[in-house]
Amino acid sequence: MYRYVLFILFYSLAIQVSLAQVGQRYSENEMKFQEAFLKAKSLMLNNDYDKAEVELKKVYDLDRTQSATAFELAKFYELKGDLEKSIEFSKKATTLDPNNKWHWIFLANRHEENYNHKAAADIYGKLIANFEENQLYFEKLAFHQLSSGNAKASLATLNLLEQKIGIEEQLIKRKYEILISLDQKTEASSELKKLVEQNPEEIRYYHNLAAHYKQIGENELAKNTYEKILLIDDTDSKAKLNLIKENKQGEDQINTILSSKNLTEEDKIKTLIPYLTNLSAQTDSLQKQKLLLAIRELQSEYPNSAAVQAVSGDYFYQIGDFATAITHYENTLKKKKSVYAVWYQLLDCYILTSKYDQATSRGEEALDVFPNQAGIYYLIAKAQLKDGKSAEAVDYIMEGKIIATNDSAAALDFSTLEIYSLYLDGEKSKAQAAIDSIEDKAYAKNPQALETVCYLYDQFDTDRDADSCYKKLSDMHSNYIIRKQSAHDNQ
Repeated sequence: MYRYVLFILFYSLAIQVSLAQVGQRYSENEMKFQEAFLKAKSLMLNNDYDKAEVELKKVYDLDRTQSATAFELAKFYELKGDLEKSIEFSKKATTLDPNNKWHWIFLANRHEENYNHKAAADIYGKLIANFEENQLYFEKLAFHQLSSGNAKASLATLNLLEQKIGIEEQLIKRKYEILISLDQKTEASSELKKLVEQNPEEIRYYHNLAAHYKQIGENELAKNTYEKILLIDDTDSKAKLNLIKENKQGEDQINTILSSKNLTEEDKIKTLIPYLTNLSAQTDSLQKQKLLLAIRELQSEYPNSAAVQAVSGDYFYQIGDFATAITHYENTLKKKKSVYAVWYQLLDCYILTSKYDQATSRGEEALDVFPNQAGIYYLIAKAQLKDGKSAEAVDYIMEGKIIATNDSAAALDFSTLEIYSLYLDGEKSKAQAAIDSIEDKAYAKNPQALETVCYLYDQFDTDRDADSCYKKLSDMHSNYIIRKQSAHDNQ
């Protein structure tokens, strides 16, 4: 870039010399100015920035009325990484030549680098008022107004932009988000309606509007919107599912949805997922029974479905019936072997039922399908450690750690297994010191790592209370199923 600038400067100087030859005269100060300026640029081309700075200051001192010199210093300090001085000279350049748009843009960019949102907003306002109504300037102005805490001004700017360019999706989304933050729900609805009205055949805009209505408690308006969707596409399963839910408020939705002839197998399974996620051995027995009946209905309707077998396995996994879960997961894999989560849950179930050899052998098969999944290495190593085979586990731990290099949570899992291995090898003092050092990390990361920590506390001769550790695990990871019995099995 500077070589190009230098070329222009030399070219400009050559023209001036030619003019001088036909009678043009320059003062001594003007000649000194040109000489110092060219010398400074030459030094910059040679990366001699310290001397270049001295020369540029000489140029500036020779004639402080030249905005170009102030601007060159602003660019010089920006290149050097001195943001404060770059802003200082950029301001001088805009003062000396307020009609130069590029000086203002450069100053705005420096304020952005300095996270001075208010100053940046002021400049973009000037650019719009004094130079051009550029869409980018409006967007930048609105962003910096919002970032400086002036949401209403940002909204006003976006409204003005909409008047000039019309309705655009990203613009409407930004306005919608601001309106929601200001708790102006009716106005937010109106923004989403604009997209629907402009694109009457585009179903996703209707879904966005319906979801918004549900979020603000306008269930009747949500229902009406879903009905409009079905007028456009009567096969839209998401709209059908939501209409069933809206029409069955307060009733048993599970069986109502599953018995619907309008929903696909995938939609019905998706309906069960939230219920399964919150399921545990402590769940109300009536709710568990309803879910079990729903799953059996799915099994009857789709007897050859791998997905139904998988969701059946998830049900029994969640309530702690790991043996039955194994049966369903194995049935799933007979039909479809490419689902990582099924392999993971299956191996975990084998470990939880103390079937360590099966966990290892099936884990090896899983690695044929997923050779780069650290979770498989983790479970094989865990199975071997629980079977007292520390030496064999170490190889899987090492390979798993390599794969999990960029995954801090998975790396912590393997760290706990390494400590587990130290414990099994009789290095109890080292294991105890190591486990104390990662306790806080375990609380913040993967719950299965913390469960291993709790197990090890229970084995150490220490003042640490394992029960307290399990309680923290339960409090911090409420959806994690703690199998304290399995953690305390004898090695």
